[in-house]
Amino acid sequence: MADRLFKAKIVLPNGAVQEVTVTAFNVFNAKELINMQYNNPKFFSQPIEVRR
Repeated sequence: MADRLFKAKIVLPNGAVQEVTVTAFNVFNAKELINMQYNNPKFFSQPIEVRR
């Protein structure tokens, strides 16, 4: 499997919306990585694959 780039928008504790990117095998793993890194954030938009 090849790594793919995903982007999502999350809501920060101060209310700001921030775009984040992660590299993962699939969209499920991308969401899990974001959840782990940002302590289960509120998603403004779900992870979607970025075409390079």
